[in-house]
Amino acid sequence: MSKTVEWNAEFGTGGTMICKCDSCGKEYKFKFKSKPDYKGCGQKLKEKHGWFSKNYDGQWYDLCSDECKLDLEDKLYAEQ
Repeated sequence: MSKTVEWNAEFGTGGTMICKCDSCGKEYKFKFKSKPDYKGCGQKLKEKHGWFSKNYDGQWYDLCSDECKLDLEDKLYAEQ
């Protein structure tokens, strides 16, 4: 999963973690107060929205659905 952090302008006030599906680009944003909780965000996405991570050839991808998993596999294996 592509996870990026956008920090608030004022130091120590937290920011927003943006989680993006590596296939379709769908995003969810999670605000945090001091430091980002990567594991907690992954758990919330899995429990509430069905997201999951998958490893292909040593690289991790975050996916929002089985359809996106299949689309990504088609793309990855077409390149080989």
